Amino acid sequence: MNSRRWNAPLAGVLATILLATCAGAAFAWKPKTHVYLADRALRDVQNGKLAIHRVDRATGAVLEKVGDYRVDSALVSAIKENRQIFHAGVLGPDAYPDIVTGQTIIHPDLAHDGGSDSWLDHLWDKSRSANPKVKVFVAGYLFHAAGDMYAHTYMNHYSGGDFAPGCNALRHLTLEGYIGKKTPGVTAPGFSIRPSFGDDTVRDFIVEHMIRAPLGSHVENRLLVSSDESKGSYLSVPRVYSRLRNRLEQELSELTGSHAGNTLGAPLQAAYIRAWIDDIDSGLRAWPMLSEKIAGLLVYNLDDSMSQAEMKEQLRKACDDYVNLHLLSMSGAPDFVGLTRAQVQVLTERLLGPVEDQVQAIVDDLTNSLVKTVTGYTLDEITDYLKRPELRFDPTLGPSAPRDATCTRAASLTRATFDAQHLKFEANGEWKLESFPPGYNTVLMTKLILLEKREVDRLIADLRAIGTSRLTPIEVRPGIPTQSLTGAIKAPGTAIKPPGTAIKPPVTNPPMQIGMQVDNAMLGFQRKLDGANQWHRNGANQQMALVRAGVYDRIFLAQLGEDAVQESPPPVLPSGTVKITITRVRSVDDVDPGPGQGEADFYARIELDDKFRSFGTIESENAPQPNWSLSNTVVGETVRIHITLYDEDTGLAAPDDVCDLDPASGRRALDVTYNLRSGRVTGDATGDRGEEITVRGGGDSDRCEITFKVEGP
Repeated sequence: MNSRRWNAPLAGVLATILLATCAGAAFAWKPKTHVYLADRALRDVQNGKLAIHRVDRATGAVLEKVGDYRVDSALVSAIKENRQIFHAGVLGPDAYPDIVTGQTIIHPDLAHDGGSDSWLDHLWDKSRSANPKVKVFVAGYLFHAAGDMYAHTYMNHYSGGDFAPGCNALRHLTLEGYIGKKTPGVTAPGFSIRPSFGDDTVRDFIVEHMIRAPLGSHVENRLLVSSDESKGSYLSVPRVYSRLRNRLEQELSELTGSHAGNTLGAPLQAAYIRAWIDDIDSGLRAWPMLSEKIAGLLVYNLDDSMSQAEMKEQLRKACDDYVNLHLLSMSGAPDFVGLTRAQVQVLTERLLGPVEDQVQAIVDDLTNSLVKTVTGYTLDEITDYLKRPELRFDPTLGPSAPRDATCTRAASLTRATFDAQHLKFEANGEWKLESFPPGYNTVLMTKLILLEKREVDRLIADLRAIGTSRLTPIEVRPGIPTQSLTGAIKAPGTAIKPPGTAIKPPVTNPPMQIGMQVDNAMLGFQRKLDGANQWHRNGANQQMALVRAGVYDRIFLAQLGEDAVQESPPPVLPSGTVKITITRVRSVDDVDPGPGQGEADFYARIELDDKFRSFGTIESENAPQPNWSLSNTVVGETVRIHITLYDEDTGLAAPDDVCDLDPASGRRALDVTYNLRSGRVTGDATGDRGEEITVRGGGDSDRCEITFKVEGP
């Protein structure tokens, strides 16, 4: 790939992709709605406390107050002092670190161990000892997660499931867009992670804990990951350029290591790589501000004042600046003088390695690679749904609306029914929350986020002590029965029973865990931000504390889309330590045919996923048994292994020879793939876990034979 051919037209492509991705993403609540509901919760804080009320799920009535519970006063004070940062946090992964990473990596059940919850827990953990401004931002991020949980439960009911290209996507876009238009105006300050010039506290936190993923770090191995099921994740700028930076750092170590003297131009190459790393660092630091600029153009203007043409133009300007200042040099064209253009091209192609395809896509083919993957539509195709959802409501969501495989389970809804029965307003123009359970539940969950841990535990104890004399009797067991919208009670594996019928727990139930196992009510259970029923659906070990304690139904309203289905936990990707060992090497051809050169001087370089190492030279031996080995902890179905064998040459014989290990002609290095589940090795050589595999070069000069084995996990 010739990085020098990347040029200014990329800015227009980048602007188009970012706009279309934002427009077509599964926002659930529009950003304006997220901010409105968060502010509704904060307005209810009185004298450092929040009132929590019981509800009657059969009638939808809000009943008497359970009690007043202390908020985290330091957090609430910090939020009031930093409203712009708080509102930025409330936009969550719809804006930070960027919309693509948010929609394709943070929203789905993709991060290892806990899906979206892994990200929430990571951010909350890192904020504990951080500047209060960081805690404010992360609290806003949790507020966003609360809104997504109840909004997607509602939206998915009318769209047929999680966001998917097709009629599902159009139903999502229309309904959330219409609700966004019905959201009262937000009069509080705007949003920014940098509310004053030079205050980079929150931006630096985002870069350090959401964008930069050092080799072997938790962010790299468990969070900033990709998946075939979330193809856009391969084009996340933080993921791609963090991986590239890690590769450059390893290469720099190699160039300054034991074989540096055998590499022509090593000092200049090392200086070039240092300049490249500096450019990546600079670009990644600037990335959150570009993301914020894009969010600023979309949050209040997508449905309102700015025309599509004006918005595109401003986006192109912002992207043009970023491309010219950062992206080109991040991708292999740093400002560096000393190497020839040919040397730069060869070095760049080698260093990009396994991320070359992703970098090429980001630079050259963003529209085709990502827009259709994420949204299923072009911007022109969905503009009308975004700008005028009221006109698209009945043709898209009504009983006569067209359907495809993505929305077969979707319920129908007309605009007249929605206006009359769903979203109602107080005399002052505010939403009447108890008439719209997704909004009410979002605000209530937001309040629980603000409470101290001991106060949530006290609330649970109070609810268990009060009983349910004025409520539909419910006893919750693992499996979590919930009330249907007609007032009946359902539980997994049980028939629908009439209102007033209690479900008795089986005698084999394990002891119920009472109280919070984590220090914030929003942690420990939400595997995917774009999924429904996340408070109880992910198995007994991943349920909200109020669900486990059997009191959830006493304060949260029943809402459309709610069910009692408990999904099996998602399959766990294989993970563990993989080790490759080269046990024997043998020259098939005379790799040192010159007079007086003697036997081969072998050394090797092994790449195992994103880790690589060069091994010291074994001098004057044509068939050594080196036992060179490299281990790496990996996660995923397969891992890539790349082996290059060299014969070291000095003096007039330099540079070093690359030995031919590939059975096919035209290639010299050996490439194989190891499947962690099956233990099978495939590619240029085949075999099984722990088996010694021997392969030799085919149709090129300097043929050699190598024996290796792959072990674990």
